[in-house]
Amino acid sequence: MISDKILFFKRKILEFRKNQKSIKIFKHSIFVSAGTLFNNISRFGVIFLLTRYYTKEEFGIWAALTSSLAIAGAGDLGLSNALRNKISFLIVDNPDGSEEARKYFFSIFYFLFILAIILITIYLLLKQFIPFEILLKTNNNYILKEGSKVLSLVISFYLINLPFGLFMASFFSFSESKYYSYFTIFQSLTTLLVIVSLVILSKPIYIIALLYLFTITITNVLGFSFFIKRRKWFNLTITIKEGMGKVKELIGNGIKFMLIQISCSFLQNAGTLLIGSFVGLGVSSEFNLVLKIYNLILGLFQGAFNPLWASYSEAAANKQWVWLRKAIKSTLIITMVFFLSVIITLNFLGDYLIKLLAGEKYHINNFMFFLVGTNILVYALWAVVTLLQNSINKISLMSVTTFIAMVAILILSKYISSYLGVYGIILLITSIWLILFYIHSVETFNIIKTRSKLN
Repeated sequence: MISDKILFFKRKILEFRKNQKSIKIFKHSIFVSAGTLFNNISRFGVIFLLTRYYTKEEFGIWAALTSSLAIAGAGDLGLSNALRNKISFLIVDNPDGSEEARKYFFSIFYFLFILAIILITIYLLLKQFIPFEILLKTNNNYILKEGSKVLSLVISFYLINLPFGLFMASFFSFSESKYYSYFTIFQSLTTLLVIVSLVILSKPIYIIALLYLFTITITNVLGFSFFIKRRKWFNLTITIKEGMGKVKELIGNGIKFMLIQISCSFLQNAGTLLIGSFVGLGVSSEFNLVLKIYNLILGLFQGAFNPLWASYSEAAANKQWVWLRKAIKSTLIITMVFFLSVIITLNFLGDYLIKLLAGEKYHINNFMFFLVGTNILVYALWAVVTLLQNSINKISLMSVTTFIAMVAILILSKYISSYLGVYGIILLITSIWLILFYIHSVETFNIIKTRSKLN
């Protein structure tokens, strides 16, 4: 009996070794997971410091800043994801890259650079008319003033980073996840050291936010320069006519990606902003702490599966629909089991983790951990079934459904929060993710079924 089991496992190991695609994904997953782990550990280091040396409302400002940054992630008009897909297809037969990939990359870079200059100019002219304070429910005028300044910084620095952040997604197109991991670790360590120094010097939250954003900008420029050197793309020129042609080619899918990015980022981060606006910054900071713990786990989990994007693009190009079906079903099962285990564990240990992380002034009940965990579980399942649609540019339905979901949240959140408070907002977001998961599960498996018949 034992010898039969040994032979069985040996056979499985040999089958795995023969599957080069699985080995490739596994290697890239290790690199991405390592970078994501370090990044999340550094974020928790920041939380540990800020929750102990600043008030709940001041930490609420920091939570609003990080949530705003996440939602602003679609400011590139979705072109970074469209470019990622295009380069992935271009190098299927040419793994070392191509002249066409260079042209697409710099076309998008110059377009975003010019766009950023235009948008920053418009923003500076209209800045005084933007009511940032509506996102900050507090009676403390100092907090209101500092929070408004912090949120205004997000727009300026994010726009500056638009063109220089292209290299991050492009590393995956070239199957160079290890460099993505190295850069993530470098940026995380640098920002952590800056924040630690400022906290020791007792600088206000506004100064911490300013230098945090500045550090991200500098590290992005360095990462961008390394990517160009790595590709040996020292020819930075491209004709205006050819560049605009490349942009026009990608802008259609880019806008769809933009709608998806804005909507999904809003759905993921809406809780912090809506609770801070309708319930209060103190409650928002508590919710954000629970969300940060789950996002740490979610980030590690998604990081491990991030290399699937390029692999799905390659498999679709090679018409490997049977492998794709099996990969998606297996990932769904793994996701369900993993996050149910996490939810059960945090229902017992969550409050102890919060006290360890943020101190005795924070006390969060198990029901909050259960609701937020369920929300993260449903989102993770949705992310699994939509990854194929993203990787093959089949995103029209997704752009519509996620946008409608965002509008629904905006319309219903104030009404529901007035009756159910923070729990109502979490339940609303979770329900919408559940509807989206069902719709796109059907869509994904229909795509596989239809295309496998054609082939």
